[in-house]
Amino acid sequence: MKIGLVVCPTLVKQPFQALKQMELIMQQQVKNAYDLLVFPQAYLQGIYAISDDANTANRIAIRQDSKLINKLRSFCAKYCLGVAFGFYEKDDANAIYDSFMIVNREGKIRSIQRQLSSHWGETAGNQGADNTNSEKVNLDQLALNDLLFEEAEQKELLAELEQNDAIDSEHPLQANFSQGDALQCSFFAGKRVLILIGQDLVQESLIEAAASLEPDIVLCPDALALTEKEYDEHKHKVWPAISERLDCPLLIVNGCYQDTYVKGGALAYIGRKFPLELKIGEMGILPVEL
Repeated sequence: MKIGLVVCPTLVKQPFQALKQMELIMQQQVKNAYDLLVFPQAYLQGIYAISDDANTANRIAIRQDSKLINKLRSFCAKYCLGVAFGFYEKDDANAIYDSFMIVNREGKIRSIQRQLSSHWGETAGNQGADNTNSEKVNLDQLALNDLLFEEAEQKELLAELEQNDAIDSEHPLQANFSQGDALQCSFFAGKRVLILIGQDLVQESLIEAAASLEPDIVLCPDALALTEKEYDEHKHKVWPAISERLDCPLLIVNGCYQDTYVKGGALAYIGRKFPLELKIGEMGILPVEL
């Protein structure tokens, strides 16, 4: 099984552009024969897209059967390539979740995991101006306009986003931020895959619960704000210890946001070997063979 951990600029409140970016990456990676491309936490809308404001949350969150999700599923079938990605989900009762979905190469949904630990209202506090001299990411280099949807499709997708501005009279807006119920394993390419979203990875009870399910692979999509020193401490101490307790490969992929301390990074802990790594600040895809 070949997995690619994708680190690229994560857009905020631009799900339509994020979808284009995903298709561009999928198109470019077909030749590399990946079974699954894994994007970070809340990738579709951006981790900073939602605050405690209910109006903002209801505008940006989408349903599992939304046109945006269905369009992405069609990309999987088109390029014969599985994807896993984070998004802000809204259910029929307007409850908002930090969710993560796996879609196979036929375009079928294989798994949806909702974050179990509460982080609502905390992400904005992690965002800070980056006063270092690190090179800024140039979004123009991604050539997002190279892959334009058909005009009718574009209007349809944009119309769905605009509909989120409407208030459902049966479910008036309120701060209905929610967590998932339990961890679960799903099967992908013959492997038992478990997802720990963001801070779920460091919750003692969830580490124990995850290990008890005996997964073959644990994916951790994140949007963690760390200095380089803090990142190194996690890389050499925190994450290896968790990987050992899980007793299976642990794959971590972090978001990358301009002018914040969320600077990307991807690691794969396989056995007791030094992890495979795409260092923070580097854009690209970390290939992992399992």
